[in-house]
Amino acid sequence: AEKNNINLGLWFSPDSSHDFKNWKKDVSTILHLYEKYNIKYFKMDGIKVRSKKGEVNLIKLMNKVLENSDNQITFNLDITAEKRFGYLYEKQLGTIFVENRYTDHGNYYPHATLRNLWQLSKIFPANKFQFEVLNNRRNKQNYENDLLAPANYSIDYLFASVMVSNPLLWMELSNLNEQDKKTLAEIIKVYKIERDEIYQGEVLPIGELSDGISFSGFQIKKDEQSGFLLLFREYTKSAEFIYQLSDIIENRIDIQFIYANIPKSDIRISNVVNDGKIKVCLSKKRSFVFVKYTMRNS
Repeated sequence: AEKNNINLGLWFSPDSSHDFKNWKKDVSTILHLYEKYNIKYFKMDGIKVRSKKGEVNLIKLMNKVLENSDNQITFNLDITAEKRFGYLYEKQLGTIFVENRYTDHGNYYPHATLRNLWQLSKIFPANKFQFEVLNNRRNKQNYENDLLAPANYSIDYLFASVMVSNPLLWMELSNLNEQDKKTLAEIIKVYKIERDEIYQGEVLPIGELSDGISFSGFQIKKDEQSGFLLLFREYTKSAEFIYQLSDIIENRIDIQFIYANIPKSDIRISNVVNDGKIKVCLSKKRSFVFVKYTMRNS
């Protein structure tokens, strides 16, 4: 891992029995893995909080780990089952693993994933969440002729749809075909360049609520003068949409193209008018564009 500049993370299930009676032992185990192998990332799963006592002990466990590692350890809190803390409680302890959808069950849809993140980002910082990116070519038979099936989208679209959170490649990477490996590598390269600014920015949902046939997206405000736009055209007939942007009513913006899953020639973005709106044209369905904007006086 060190040779390939990869940071390892581990799935960890603390002992829930008897209201986390053995929480100190779990602390020792995690700190041992950190000190000996430099493991800094732990996905906390298999948790069963059955009482207030258990809740208090689980919080003690995680706080002690953070304290003794000088906050070098990061927790990823799985909230997809059982009784766990969720969105509203003790969320400062780590990032929140949101999804539990799989193509194996035929219940993973790109628009539903985007919709979840779009709605949550209205209330919480998007960087608090971890969302999955699946191998969308698997299990095509589970979707029959569904126009919104994952296989109808490019894999970089799937990645982009969760890019303002913490994307998780939930798949056997060796099973990707060569073209998807190349495409995924391209957008991840772009993401790594812009990741810190995205993470530190304020993510605002813009456009329509994703339902598979809408224009949706995000405005990422880097500072008062600049930021990013991540815009999606779903399976909708219209190629044009007017987005309302935030805090640039008195200004125009300069646009710098960064990435899209369609040719740049198939994209048109008009400048901002006085009410802070821009007109976007994406010529193909299931397409997206990622741009950087900088404000200037109108």
